Amino acid sequence: MEDRLLTRREVAEILGFQPATLARWAWMKEGPAFIKVGKKSVRYRASVVREWVIGRAASRGENVDRFLE
Repeated sequence: MEDRLLTRREVAEILGFQPATLARWAWMKEGPAFIKVGKKSVRYRASVVREWVIGRAASRGENVDRFLE
């Protein structure tokens, strides 16, 4: 299974946030882990974003079954 690399814009769209929110989280060392690509660009592994979402949902007591499909 290929682990696609997503742009900040793609992840923001998936999560329902603005790209600036992800940039702020990165600066604060929060949010999903990312990979630096070059001097200014970052990418997020799709599997890492998925696991981050599941972890957040589970910590809030939400049903994570919908993320496990």
